[in-house]
Amino acid sequence: MTRPLAYAAIFALATQLRARFVRQCRDPDLGGFCDLAADRITRALRRRGHNARTVCGIFVGRRHDLFNDGWHCWTEIDGQILDVTATQFSRSVPAVWWPADPKRYRAARPVRRS
Repeated sequence: MTRPLAYAAIFALATQLRARFVRQCRDPDLGGFCDLAADRITRALRRRGHNARTVCGIFVGRRHDLFNDGWHCWTEIDGQILDVTATQFSRSVPAVWWPADPKRYRAARPVRRS
């Protein structure tokens, strides 16, 4: 389990990086940029000593979402899901969703652990 102080630092880092991605990509939902965002956040967290990995699989949509199930990538930290691009699928999730609801994700495979 992630410690409260580590949680705050991870959340702050993810918020900062998401804002940078939105500026660079000019897309507030970051549609199509999940692999890049997840990989960069994973790398930044690993450089800071966190047990993070990029995972790809399916975001499980719901009836009111923008899309039903869709291919997606996110970051996992000690088994908890951190997603800064879930807004491309649903307006009902926070911009930085951590810990995200694991029922909304089905992992296919880890992409990389670098």
